[in-house]
Amino acid sequence: MKIPFEVIYEDNHLLVINKPAGMLVQGDKTGDESLLEIGKQYIKEKYQKPGNVFLGSAHRLDRPVSGVLVFARTSKALSRMQELFREKQVQKTYYAVVKPAPDYEFQELKHWIAKDKTKNISRAYDKDGKIIRTAERFKNIELPNSVKAAVLDRFPEWTITKDTYVTHYYEKKGVTKKYKLKLENGDKVLRVKLDENGKFL
Repeated sequence: MKIPFEVIYEDNHLLVINKPAGMLVQGDKTGDESLLEIGKQYIKEKYQKPGNVFLGSAHRLDRPVSGVLVFARTSKALSRMQELFREKQVQKTYYAVVKPAPDYEFQELKHWIAKDKTKNISRAYDKDGKIIRTAERFKNIELPNSVKAAVLDRFPEWTITKDTYVTHYYEKKGVTKKYKLKLENGDKVLRVKLDENGKFL
């Protein structure tokens, strides 16, 4: 089974992975495939386990970020790991990639984020209430001909089984549009990203 993440550590109690940015830890109303589901399938196939496989998330990471994610393979391990996180006995280090480089070695940044769940839109505001960024996500839309043609040309034997349209607005960069597609060919699964002109990203 081809998995979309790197396994950092694995034993009878834990599965620790490098979470890719953009993937869900646990399922939500979007219906997108989650790392928890993929992790269960990975364990099931690797160890040829019959029936349902237990795998629990010891903590959460937001969808847009990447980082170390700890899954527990037993209920006892899950309980103990959750307690460690709850009691703040786990040291966390956060990194942010910024461009261009800041003018100062230390600087405090504050934004106010509002999410409209009815329209699936998130907005970031500055202290004066000015919108500096928005994010919108839509599922199973009618794809542009340029996107469909590009996929058919590169993957003629594959079928698009799931699509997500993501658009962002940045105060300085303007609008970006991206299509995230899930392709299937028999038991093979592939995920690709394209811009609105059909260029693979």
